Parts: sequence; structure tokens; C-alpha cells
Amino acid sequence: MTKNDFTIENGVLIKYNGTDTSVVVPDTVTEIGKDAFGWLDFIKEVFLPDSVTAIGDGAFMVCDSMRRIRLPEGLRSVGERAFEACQAIERIMLSDSLAEIGARAFCNCTSLKYFNIPPSVTSIGEEAFLNCSSILGITVPKGITAIPQGTFQACNKLRGVLLPEGLTEIDDLAFSCTALELLELPSTVKRIGSGAFSCCLSLKSASLPDGASEISDKAFELCLFLERLRIPASVKLIGEDAFKDCSDLRIITPRGSLAEKYAAEHGIDCEEERQ
Repeated sequence: MTKNDFTIENGVLIKYNGTDTSVVVPDTVTEIGKDAFGWLDFIKEVFLPDSVTAIGDGAFMVCDSMRRIRLPEGLRSVGERAFEACQAIERIMLSDSLAEIGARAFCNCTSLKYFNIPPSVTSIGEEAFLNCSSILGITVPKGITAIPQGTFQACNKLRGVLLPEGLTEIDDLAFSCTALELLELPSTVKRIGSGAFSCCLSLKSASLPDGASEISDKAFELCLFLERLRIPASVKLIGEDAFKDCSDLRIITPRGSLAEKYAAEHGIDCEEERQ
């Protein structure tokens, strides 16, 4: 590995020009630039120095032979599509300095099993973990107030998720096509987005908190084995086809609630919640 293997400008690694399968990035680098390693399918491992604080958009996109990457302790941001379609990587450990995960940052990392979202993270972009089909569980940190569109969509082995108090919104398709079995939402959640839990074929029971106000279109569509859903009186909007094809569903709700009326109009079993 030589100096000519790297194009570096003002601390930004613009491009890796080498052919080595194992890459040690020089400690003069503070940022991995856009597409710096993108589409280099021969790379198997990369070691980043602690001087790096940012990984740019598409930096390692489609490095589909990369099995290992050493991330720095001071990393603060991971850009959009930074690791998209790195299909061989199984483990990524992020440091407690990280604040931002960009849209589709780890999308289609289909072998990724061991992963953490540090408590320092306050921003997660749309579809950040779309189709990470090997992840089994995840803890969302307290600084996150909304789960963006498609964040964990098609993570079809995702069985467990811990959501923080302070979370107010679960956006469209956020957990669609996951393996969630039980859904307990924080007391602060107000809105369930369109298709947010659609096609969750393992989901059997769910409970919405007091104070929740909106269940959007198709929110639980095709949850074929959903048997019990608690909906509080605070819910004032239930969208079209919110429970389409949930043939075994029973709604638990207070007498006189919108959910009781919705159930009657749509032929859904309903049970009065006892106070």
C-alpha cells in the first residue's frame, strides 16, 4: 500500500485508487468522502483511523465483498447510502459519539446481524435499515422522537424492538414486513403511519397508549395473525383499510370510542375495555 493509493484533499479521502483487499486508511484523514470506496467489490476489510469523524454519502456503497470494517471512536455522522448493499458484512459497532445516521445508510446489508444504535444518535434517515434481513433485535435510543419512513421495513427476522419514551411518531412502512410478535408502544406515541406495521405475519398482540390520536391507512394491513389490539379513546382518526385482512382481530376499546364505531362498521370483533 502506497501514498498513491489514496487521493486526499484537506483531510478528505476522495478516492481509494489501490487494489489491496485489506485497506488501512492513513491517520491524516478526517473524513471519508462521497463514493470514496463505492462499488469496489474486491475489498474485504477496511480500518479507519480515530481521526475520522464523518463518513460521506455512498462511501462504501456496494462493497459487497467487505466483511469487516473498523470504525473510529470519534465518528459523528454516517452519510446517506454509506454502506448500502454491503451484503457480506455481519457486524458493525458504532461509537457513542455518533449523532446522525443518513437515509438508506445500511440499506440492503442482508448479512448484518450484530449492530447497535448508540444512545448519542438523535437523527436516523428514511429507510436506514431497509431489508437488513438478518437483524434479530434493536434498541432505539432516547433521542429519537420519530421512526422515519421505511426505517426497518423488510427486516424480516426482526423479532424484538425497544422503543424509547419521547417517541411520538412511527412513520409510513417503518416496521412493515418484520417478525415482531408483540407490540408495546411508549406512552408518548401519537401517530401510527400508513402501513407502519403492515405484513407483520408474526404479530399477535398490540397495544396503543393512551394519548395516541391517529392510525393511518393500512397501518396493520395483512397482519394475518393479529388477534388483539388495544385502541384508546384518544384515537380520533382511523384510516382506510387500517386492519385489512386481519381476519382474527379483536379490538379492545372503551365504550363510545371511535374504535368501537369503526369496528362495528367494518365487521370487526370488539370488546369493551374495563376501566
